[in-house]
Amino acid sequence: MAASKSEYWDQLAKAVRIEDELYKFANANTPNFLGLLDTLQQAYEGNHIGNTESGFNSLRSSLSSIAGANTRLQYIILDMAKVIYGSRATAVAAAIDDINVGLNSDSETVMNRAWTYASISAGGSNVGTGTVYRVTKDKYDVAIESGAANGGTVKVLINSDKNAGRTSGQEQGVIYGSGIIPVDNLYLGTAPNGSAILTAFRAQDGLLSNGDFYESDGTGGTDITFDDWTLSDSTKFYQETSIYYRKKYGQSAGTSLKFVDNASATQYFVDLQSTADLTKPFFLIARLRRGDSCDGTLTMRLGSQTVTQDITSLTNDIWTDLTLGVGATNKGWYDVFKEDSSGNGARVVLSLASNTTGDLYVGEVILAQPTLFDGKYYLLTAGATDFLNGDYFTFGDTVANTGRINFNIARLYGKYFKHASSSPTYADAS
Repeated sequence: MAASKSEYWDQLAKAVRIEDELYKFANANTPNFLGLLDTLQQAYEGNHIGNTESGFNSLRSSLSSIAGANTRLQYIILDMAKVIYGSRATAVAAAIDDINVGLNSDSETVMNRAWTYASISAGGSNVGTGTVYRVTKDKYDVAIESGAANGGTVKVLINSDKNAGRTSGQEQGVIYGSGIIPVDNLYLGTAPNGSAILTAFRAQDGLLSNGDFYESDGTGGTDITFDDWTLSDSTKFYQETSIYYRKKYGQSAGTSLKFVDNASATQYFVDLQSTADLTKPFFLIARLRRGDSCDGTLTMRLGSQTVTQDITSLTNDIWTDLTLGVGATNKGWYDVFKEDSSGNGARVVLSLASNTTGDLYVGEVILAQPTLFDGKYYLLTAGATDFLNGDYFTFGDTVANTGRINFNIARLYGKYFKHASSSPTYADAS
């Protein structure tokens, strides 16, 4: 007779409890194995030290191997995914994804890890004015809680600029844990393990065509057109060449889209599957500049999702980023923004309304997918001034690891279940 849903979750909690107590014995309890071993090593005297150290190193290696094994939980997870959630997955990672679909559908949760995301800070001597963006919510609108056991400090370091192998606006950096990375499965360090390459994005590097509005035809204010964009009223737009965010690479002139009245610019993208990974989020970024004390509201759309910007709150003649899908939001996930607008596929729209005075400039629009590092997604964007080698960004996330099921699922599989900060549906492993 198959177990019920609650019985499966109870079995998983009890199995996780065993894994968790083993891990706590290693480095969290008072006392714990690593602390006791350190005490012994501090006290070493005599001729036995080599043999004693070898013996305890062997014990540590064995405990590390046991603590890092993820096979013991997989059978419960795979069986629960199949029987309760209709999964056909044969791999644990895919089974966890399928379970999350069911948890979301049934509005059910486990206890969260209690992750606190820090702001990303640019180095004080940075030359480049670009930005590192990330998303902190998954498609179910809960915090992304995979990643290093202790959160830890992360650094993005520019290590290849336009003078050293890259082109202007496509500088390259590396994102990595800046601290003590995991030593083994017993001591998980103070920073994430591994690294990833981040390449700066410009409009021309993204998924939109003519995102810098360089390709145009006609006279501004009458019959102007911009390649790949549909204008609601061509008399309300100009191509501006004296005010721009950055020049298109390989061109001598820069351009921007200038709104002189209420109107909209739309671009459809029909076949995302051929150019994008629909399991990853999308970031939409528009560079805005308020001119002549412009008023009104700009609405930016990605598929079915929108964000708005009150133009009067912007500073005149300063470039500002309007973003969708960045930060604590789930709007950039395809399952959230997907649409088929009038049979034309999904769309990106910039729409100015309630404008009575002044002009609004859009220097470029970037639609891009970020890079995965330590279970989270990051995008490096080029600024008006290019990065130079040595420019960097840092941030330090923290996590309480309150929810022990999710802590161990993250530790062993790099995943997590849909969660809540209190009153979870299923009891934690404690």
